[in-house]
Amino acid sequence: MNDVINAVATFVSVTSRLKDWCFPYFQVEQSLQSGLREGMMLEVPNRTNPSTYWMASIVMACGPLLRLRLIGQEGDRTQDFWCDLTKAQVYALGWCREHHLHLQPPKELQPKLIDYEAFAIRAMQNAESVPPELLSGVSIFI
Repeated sequence: MNDVINAVATFVSVTSRLKDWCFPYFQVEQSLQSGLREGMMLEVPNRTNPSTYWMASIVMACGPLLRLRLIGQEGDRTQDFWCDLTKAQVYALGWCREHHLHLQPPKELQPKLIDYEAFAIRAMQNAESVPPELLSGVSIFI
């Protein structure tokens, strides 16, 4: 009888530790079902001039945390940045147009994108936007 009690106690001890160990992975698994996918695009404020916006694409999604890359920097991951959707003021593609604002790349991208307005139109033609209902928050700078 003591062997059965010891076996049950060991089982309970191991499974409770296993549950604690597995818990963080449950959150990661949920982020895969958030609807945010690599390649989706959104409009973000410029770091040096927060009243202007440019486009960024999702490089990685971990729940509400997004690793973003500015459009025009596709080959340069050194400029990637993180965005927390629960705190960031970012918008779905088309938000600037709806609010009569012009998309303008950050100063470091402007020499590379001579005709950035035409570039922005081409970039958005086949782009998939982050759904507006997934976006809310306060402030982010690129």
